[in-house]
Amino acid sequence: MAVGFNAGCTLTTGTNNVLIGPNVQAPSATASGQMAIGYGTNYWIRGNTDKSVQFGAGIIDCNLSNGGAGYVLGSAGAAGVAWKVDGVLGNWWIRENGTNLDFRLVGNASVLMRLSNTGDLQVRGNITAFATLP
Repeated sequence: MAVGFNAGCTLTTGTNNVLIGPNVQAPSATASGQMAIGYGTNYWIRGNTDKSVQFGAGIIDCNLSNGGAGYVLGSAGAAGVAWKVDGVLGNWWIRENGTNLDFRLVGNASVLMRLSNTGDLQVRGNITAFATLP
């Protein structure tokens, strides 16, 4: 299906392609199951037979940011969605793997603290007790 002036005009074979936009062309002139939304070969969104999609310039959040490597979209409350670093709280990287909750410092590959689902706490290094929190 092609919607738009000259959309898909370079297709030679293939079936089940969806092309939307003026003069928008499929990523391949011979493949099937492609999707393209844009104009010419400038795509806002394109996809292929395995249903993978690629955005032309990224996903913009409610703050008009494209995020970056290691970022995920998360709730920004009533404002919508915003890019956030996956599992980062301050300088801590926190990851739950099904049985443990691991804590690492950002940029450090070593687990510094682990809390298991049985309640065991493992700490790399020393534990200091405070009468009151600093």
